[in-house]
Amino acid sequence: SSDLKLIEFLLPSYFLFLHSPPPFSPTEDERTLSKNRESLELSPVPRASFGS
Repeated sequence: SSDLKLIEFLLPSYFLFLHSPPPFSPTEDERTLSKNRESLELSPVPRASFGS
């Protein structure tokens, strides 16, 4: 069926997409995350408000 042809066409690009490297290097990502975490801890907003 044409569905199978479509799947065979899409699968390779899907796997390429899965295995392509992330846009940011992990170290840069971690740096941003820790920066965000610090600003969260420094902010006067209580932690409980994030849980809702």
